[in-house]
Amino acid sequence: IPDSVTYIGVTAFRSCTALASVTIGNSVTSIGSDAFRDCTSLTSVTIPNSVTNMGDGAFSDCTSLTSITIPDSVTSIGLRAFSGCTGLTSIRIPDSVTSIGGNAFSGCPGLTSVTIPDSVNNIGNYAFWGCTGLTTISIPDGVTSIGELAFSGCTGLIAIAVNELNASYSSLEGVLFNKNQTALVAYPGGKAGNYMIPDSVTSIRSGAFSGCPGLTSVTIPDSVNNIGDYAFWGCTGLTSVLIGNGVTSIGAAAFWECTGLTGITIPDSVTSIGNSAFYECTGLRGVYFEGNAPSEVGEGVFDLSPVTVYYLPGTTGWGETFGDRPTVLGHVSIEIALYPGIRVTGEVGTTYVIESKTEVEGDFWVTRGWIDLTTPTAIWMDPVPTDSPRKVYRAVKVTKPVVQTVANMVWIPPGTFTMGSPEGERGREEREGPQTRVTLTKGFWLG
Repeated sequence: IPDSVTYIGVTAFRSCTALASVTIGNSVTSIGSDAFRDCTSLTSVTIPNSVTNMGDGAFSDCTSLTSITIPDSVTSIGLRAFSGCTGLTSIRIPDSVTSIGGNAFSGCPGLTSVTIPDSVNNIGNYAFWGCTGLTTISIPDGVTSIGELAFSGCTGLIAIAVNELNASYSSLEGVLFNKNQTALVAYPGGKAGNYMIPDSVTSIRSGAFSGCPGLTSVTIPDSVNNIGDYAFWGCTGLTSVLIGNGVTSIGAAAFWECTGLTGITIPDSVTSIGNSAFYECTGLRGVYFEGNAPSEVGEGVFDLSPVTVYYLPGTTGWGETFGDRPTVLGHVSIEIALYPGIRVTGEVGTTYVIESKTEVEGDFWVTRGWIDLTTPTAIWMDPVPTDSPRKVYRAVKVTKPVVQTVANMVWIPPGTFTMGSPEGERGREEREGPQTRVTLTKGFWLG
């Protein structure tokens, strides 16, 4: 491009798929939006120091571009500037840049390292979305604003570091927080295993855990009052979520495509559930509400999820369906395990019937036993060896009848027992066999 040119217009070279290299003349000050978009054969670009402005999508989807040097004259990297440059492995951001636009480097899986200079104060929404080759990233002290889902889908990212002098953000164990750690901003997409959110946190920001396939369980403390939109979107490995009793709001699409979830308990503090909160959670069988039906419920909360909604006696606002899914009275929790058992949580002094089923049994539940809670949490283990590689357990709260007029009454809980005498028992009569397993589905009092 000759030195006489001062401006490269919008879409000037767009979709010139045979263009292999470009040298921009020293008089050019501005590169228009989508100027080189979809130049899929472009491998080399020389940008002179005269350029101060790079328009939105200027080099987006230039899939053959492996590296580029942005000159010191540029102060802002526009929206989608290098989005979809799948061959890009490295880029130098000069000290002159103060803002990295939304989606600036989204969908650049080959990008393995990025150095953000101290001059940058703003990182836009989705700025590095889907950069699966990034393993670490450092936030300099000048950054004051980081947009939503800025590092979402970076499945190789194991840590986000923050300069200690930064006044707006901080990092703890590689997780990004605001400065005083009351808001969890971003969890690295490559960080696997279990995670307990610190008690200092009151808010989980939008998209904070989105695109973290290796996250298997998360504990949300009572200090948290809000789970943001898209907070756990696409966490396909997530099998366990413990929501604290302080949460009042679950945002839109908060657990979208959490396909590993089989059950989740919603505390009685929750009053609002956003649109598509549990959309396409294909493994989710039970959602267990501990309080009244939330007063604010969005559209499509359980769309494409095979959910049954369970609620407790004495709670209000429930009908035959909730969120277009059937409701059932009575629950505590549900688990699927190779080694059969269930953790029961409730009030001391309450009684729960333990039931189980296998996937092939459909909706037929078999009573396995019962438990009286002497502590707020207890573990019940099935005494019968598992007959299925996947067995589902639930604990249903039951109310014992109050008997005041008859003394010496004993409560016989629901359960399964063996009736009859074993064949080798001394003095056994023929009419006392054969032994049979009998299930009582309801408890009763015996005097």
